[in-house]
Amino acid sequence: AGEEPFVSTILPKGVFRQRDDTPKAQRAVALFDFETNEDDCLPFTKGDVLTITNVDTGEEGWWEAMLAGEI
Repeated sequence: AGEEPFVSTILPKGVFRQRDDTPKAQRAVALFDFETNEDDCLPFTKGDVLTITNVDTGEEGWWEAMLAGEI
């Protein structure tokens, strides 16, 4: 049993709500599906829990995040 794969990407602000049950983890739950064909964007589905890695990306309204598990 190895580590689960993860993907890091930039996400549009407002597509998820921040979870408040994990104070320092900065996690968010996707509020809807996000599909993309862009290599630097992460597709996810409603209910996925994303770990926010950077909110200051230099791109207005976009955050970076990781999603553990199969994609």
